Amino acid sequence: MHKPNFILLFIFYTFIYSFTSFELLSNGGSITKNQISQNPSWGFDSHTFTLEIFNENKYASDLTIIYIGQLTDDLDILWKRALTSDSNGSNKKSKKSSKYYQRPVSWLNNGTSKQMILGIAKNYSIKKIELKKYPDFNIRDDENLLDNIPNFFRGEPSIFTTSLDRFYFVSRSMDTEIFFTNTIDQGLDNLYKIGLSEYKLDLPITSIGITPDNSNLLIITYNEALSKIYQCDLTFNQGSDQIKNFIEIARPDSNLVFFDSIRDPYNDKRYILIGSNDVLDENSTAYAFIMNNDTIEGKFLFYRHKEESVNYISPVIQFYPKNNYIYFLKPTDGKEKILSYWDGTSTIETSMDMKNIRDFKISPDGEKFLVVTFKPEDLYIYSLIHD
Repeated sequence: MHKPNFILLFIFYTFIYSFTSFELLSNGGSITKNQISQNPSWGFDSHTFTLEIFNENKYASDLTIIYIGQLTDDLDILWKRALTSDSNGSNKKSKKSSKYYQRPVSWLNNGTSKQMILGIAKNYSIKKIELKKYPDFNIRDDENLLDNIPNFFRGEPSIFTTSLDRFYFVSRSMDTEIFFTNTIDQGLDNLYKIGLSEYKLDLPITSIGITPDNSNLLIITYNEALSKIYQCDLTFNQGSDQIKNFIEIARPDSNLVFFDSIRDPYNDKRYILIGSNDVLDENSTAYAFIMNNDTIEGKFLFYRHKEESVNYISPVIQFYPKNNYIYFLKPTDGKEKILSYWDGTSTIETSMDMKNIRDFKISPDGEKFLVVTFKPEDLYIYSLIHD
């Protein structure tokens, strides 16, 4: 009788499964237990995070509420509401109140001790919430990002991205233009147009991605049948901009329409283009093409929310800060989704046994893994270790 070849078994196991390990650190407690949540995001201190939770009060005008959580060294989670001026505690039905979503959209670093959250509030106003970094949990009352709205802007902010110091977005009513602010050092209080009118975009913008230094802009335009991808360089001079080298990029697969993109925050030359078709849409899946120096590094099939474009939910894909791995949810034949990652050449399944993940985010230090689940709904934070 032959003995099993343990060396071959070991090699096989390491090829199929990763040695990524997860250890549960904490959960959201009563704030998140059995509550539908979405759009988690980490602050720069890797302790503070935001979460959008659906409001149980059927009479409230805010359909979702932005909560700020903070994981302590004792592995407790502290909670506060982000938009104090936007709270609606009324239990009485208001005939005139219009429904809206509170949306956490971006984080900005504000020096060594402070960080800032940008969010969408009532009447589509953009709010800024300044808070200190861990171990402090001091949150200033939210303020309007823009006290004076320029005459050239109208509509609902919808597509968002940030560089290290500027905020960029698209309006649903002006969906062939991109707006941006001055820098955080300059006050983050003035709004400008990139100036795309001369390029006559014929499809609405559905995705924008900027490099951390504001030097290169990636633009996706899309409708249900067509999509176009553009790239350009930007230079700034006293708040104005100059567009250079505006080019259209060929789709990596002519049989798919591309509607979204994600830039690698750690590599200016690397980004993801996301494409789909009717069959993929029906199965809540899409293909992610990893572009590196304008060539295709690889692609993988991943699970995506059907409600992404409606609720501004980012695709469930995360670049890992410590190497070139890309984490995503790999679909299976059933409803389960396996947490996996692209290692630069192939897809590796992790040992995470949770198969009802709705969304996840990896902390900037690469050491914490925040998970929001489908039923039973809850939030969990795990340690994330690569052996």
